[in-house]
Amino acid sequence: MTNSILPSGFEELETFVSYWVAETSQERVRLRSEASMEAIRRFYDAMMKRAGEILTRFNGRQAESLSPEEEVLYKLLLGLAHAAMAIEIHKQPRAPNSPWPNGLRILRSPQPYGHSL
Repeated sequence: MTNSILPSGFEELETFVSYWVAETSQERVRLRSEASMEAIRRFYDAMMKRAGEILTRFNGRQAESLSPEEEVLYKLLLGLAHAAMAIEIHKQPRAPNSPWPNGLRILRSPQPYGHSL
């Protein structure tokens, strides 16, 4: 018996779990802001290859129905949203001309994997 971090078939994404899986939106912002563009690009490219399949897997599902391995995969998908912002919009880890660290505190975000309070 193996201790899988992710659902079967997604093993190639396990290398990203230790960095990109976060419990809150605030933590995902911090991870993106402190990552190098090279690291963000590697994560983004790997996830984009599987994003459609991952979205299909979760379509119509309630968070409460996810297995622990699926929760980790879902949190990787949430991390992809932040990586995409860096790659597709900012072209750098943070918004241009924004100070880091900053005093921005996210008070509300999607539940159950986004709450910061």
